[in-house]
Amino acid sequence: MKHTYEVEIIGQRFNIKSEESQDHVDRVVSYINEQIKAISKDSKTMSTHHATILTLLNLANELFKSRREVESYKGMVIEKTKNIIHLIDAQSE
Repeated sequence: MKHTYEVEIIGQRFNIKSEESQDHVDRVVSYINEQIKAISKDSKTMSTHHATILTLLNLANELFKSRREVESYKGMVIEKTKNIIHLIDAQSE
């Protein structure tokens, strides 16, 4: 069931719908705000819009890296599972 939450990102209020808990949404919003602020600190002349776009690029990069790592771990688990099954089958013979 989706809930509607009011959140504030870089001073702007948004109403969003999510199936996640209020705590989860708050943690996501906090993380986004922290990332935007960190990028903004690096350059005092950078606009909020520019900092937000750079944050989006960084977050997308993190997402893609995480997905690649998950796929790599899945492959390792599949390979190890096959090896274990092979060892069990060999012991059964």
